[in-house]
Amino acid sequence: MSGAGQGALAQNSGSKRRDTGKFCSETGNQPLARSKDCSKTLKANDETQEILVVVVRLNSQTLSLNTFEYLTSSNSIANITFIQIHESFRKPEIEALAALANVQLEFVSYSESSPYSTVRLTDEAEARALISRSISSKGIYELWGTGEDYDQLHADVVQRSSTKWAQYRSCSFKFEFDTFAGSRTLAEQKKYIKCFNYFGFQGSIKMRDAEQTFTIFEEYVYSEVTPRRIYLARFVGGSQRHILNEYTLKKRDYINTTSMDSELALLTANLALAGPDKIFYDPFVGTGSFPIACSHFGAITMGSDIDGRMIRGKKGKDIRTNFQQYHLLDRYLDGFISDLTHSPLRQQKILDGVICDPPYGIREGMKVLGTKDGSGKEAVFINGEAAHL
Repeated sequence: MSGAGQGALAQNSGSKRRDTGKFCSETGNQPLARSKDCSKTLKANDETQEILVVVVRLNSQTLSLNTFEYLTSSNSIANITFIQIHESFRKPEIEALAALANVQLEFVSYSESSPYSTVRLTDEAEARALISRSISSKGIYELWGTGEDYDQLHADVVQRSSTKWAQYRSCSFKFEFDTFAGSRTLAEQKKYIKCFNYFGFQGSIKMRDAEQTFTIFEEYVYSEVTPRRIYLARFVGGSQRHILNEYTLKKRDYINTTSMDSELALLTANLALAGPDKIFYDPFVGTGSFPIACSHFGAITMGSDIDGRMIRGKKGKDIRTNFQQYHLLDRYLDGFISDLTHSPLRQQKILDGVICDPPYGIREGMKVLGTKDGSGKEAVFINGEAAHL
């Protein structure tokens, strides 16, 4: 949405809500007059620099705000906000991406029952490297201030970020408004955004492709009408969450009843450190969800399945056509029929990872290769060496 004084507000019908509003100045490029609700006493200090990371996880039932904060000062602490879904994946994914990017990351506090946590990082370059392939996050933001109310927020903004205002004075910009577990009317959002006129920005206001984006984040306690914590942050870098629409099973050529959800597959590929110059194997490959996810991040993949129907496919569609759909066929070695308990793979260290979702026999019946009495078949030897090795 664009135009002076225009905004957009979105929320879901569930118990967790995230409202988003975007506004530009009603007076064009001129600073807005401060609201009477703004702090009157502001002090400048440039002791620390902080980064806020925002993580948004969406599904058909949940639309919520996830925020990370971290400081570029090595001794500074910041706040991380997660949504309450796939809780066991959130922290491990960020830690795995830190290892892949060779980023020094420290979680100061974390709880699966809370949407907020604290971490330490070094600078913006590390922030972008950390978040660049994340699936559970939306992006990273530089924290310009935080407080329990708007008076504290404005005082902290001046203390933390006053030395940065000049470098963004001529940049095009926009302001956004996000809330977690609460909401603001459009009129309230505009009122609080106007409070930041003291930045003195002279650049043009662009609701699309702005050089700088500033966001006000509000965290509420359920059923409370006022936020318990407020943040102002500058957008630094985005994640890869946008690829979920491309890899959704709804658009995939070849699937069956047990095909792994694309979001969980991509998250698992990150946890497994899948990447270029690595070989990953899925012994329960099915329709190839895990190999596709690993290949998206650059890995060479292969898979096997005890059910030959999965490997052969149907009606001209199989795992290979899925790889072709995503232009990843050059990263797929092949698939073969095999019982994992009698694997034909060589007993050598050729794999960098095994990533799979073992069958539970609930949606698909259990199947075992071999004889009914369990005796197996006689091994075939070629030149004195077992052929399956």
